[in-house]
Amino acid sequence: MCFQCHGEEEELHGGLDLRLVRLMKAGGDSGGSIVPGKADVSLLWKRIESDEMPEGTKKLSPVQKNLIREWIEAGCKTLRAEPEIVEDARYTPEELSFWAFQPIVSPEIPSIDGYEIKNPIEAFVAWMLSRFAILFWQ
Repeated sequence: MCFQCHGEEEELHGGLDLRLVRLMKAGGDSGGSIVPGKADVSLLWKRIESDEMPEGTKKLSPVQKNLIREWIEAGCKTLRAEPEIVEDARYTPEELSFWAFQPIVSPEIPSIDGYEIKNPIEAFVAWMLSRFAILFWQ
């Protein structure tokens, strides 16, 4: 809910970029937005807690707010070192490993004993049926 104004748009609102912790620490026009370990003095937390941010009618839920507060209190830790180039922070390795981001490859066509296979589709159907039969009869 924050990145559109503070990271995605060409002009950052308030000069604040929230894509990396070091950028949050540096802050924007109003100064640093987070003080690791001190949510109560972190401008980011103050703006979120008071519902000043995000702007508009859609606000963070109490659970989301608590998660941010706990993260700041825990020292604003990240899973891995931040990239030097901020654009490299768009997707994590875990997100990029998701099946939908993988290149399309042609699978090996299965061969199934006992089935007369006329085309690759029949081979996959026969393979699925053979697997189903194994599961069903166990």
